[in-house]
Amino acid sequence: MQIHFLFASLLTACGTKTEDTGDSTDTGTIITTEASYTYECYDDDDWCASEETTVTLNTETFSSYLDVAGQLTEESCSTLCFEESGSYYDYLCACDYSGANSDGAHPVTCEYTMCAVEGRGHGNISKLSEAAGTSEINRYFVRAYHAEASSVAAFVQLRAELKQHDAPEEILGRCMKAAIDEVHHARMMAKLIRDSGECIPELDFGSVAKRSIFEIALDNAVEGCIFETYSALKAHYQYKHATDPRIVAVMKVIAPDETRHAQLAWDIHHFLMSKLSQDEQKKILDAQREATQQLIEQAREESERVDEHMIAPPIHLAELFSEKIVA
Repeated sequence: MQIHFLFASLLTACGTKTEDTGDSTDTGTIITTEASYTYECYDDDDWCASEETTVTLNTETFSSYLDVAGQLTEESCSTLCFEESGSYYDYLCACDYSGANSDGAHPVTCEYTMCAVEGRGHGNISKLSEAAGTSEINRYFVRAYHAEASSVAAFVQLRAELKQHDAPEEILGRCMKAAIDEVHHARMMAKLIRDSGECIPELDFGSVAKRSIFEIALDNAVEGCIFETYSALKAHYQYKHATDPRIVAVMKVIAPDETRHAQLAWDIHHFLMSKLSQDEQKKILDAQREATQQLIEQAREESERVDEHMIAPPIHLAELFSEKIVA
């Protein structure tokens, strides 16, 4: 399952894409004009270092980042840098494309800053039962911070567990990169909390209990494949529709990261399912179907409590997602 393709179809169905695609567009068209975009970039000499890298893509890979008119957009250029640069960074500063080279490949230059980050990894962190804050938008920031910080611990623990079950090194490496991503996401949300004058919630770490491979697979199938994947879809929706510019700014960074994390969850899912009995596999599929119904209820509650500063995804987006994700 390619998560970004699923997201594209669901968001299109929800009216996210407004451009006229026409009837005769060739989706495989490669642009011949230059594309250069700049982004909001934080560069503090005391904390950040500026870096630049050029990624060279073949035609097939490069084409996957083009819109239906064969253009590299500001958003897709940003996504390309996130997914193809091979480097973790905090802020994207610029993305430049000057056309195919003499070999027919497509070099794209990404300029970014890497800043100091701090974080810790520990398993079994408790979920936030109630978010404190003087407004609903501030309580949203608190909930988001707690979720992002919790994910750091979750990925670190999951990596250790998967290593014990001989998971591929490629998956283990992606788990660690995801944990680093979540550190940055938590820092972004923490800043929004502080700027709003609210208190950052404490993180409650419990003891790390040894889990069976079935328990690991069940947790990943529900928390990763269902809830985290929908959170990634929601991040894309918020980036497109949120009215609060603070949310748009952070979701511009978080959405592509979370899409990669969702894909990781599904790749882990396929690896673990292959090690389970048919009866265990059925239990996990049943749990996923039950989780999609819970997701719809949670989405309905969220849409009722958010205020005018942000837009919650419509209920039919959660319903479409639930219909497609376990089909």
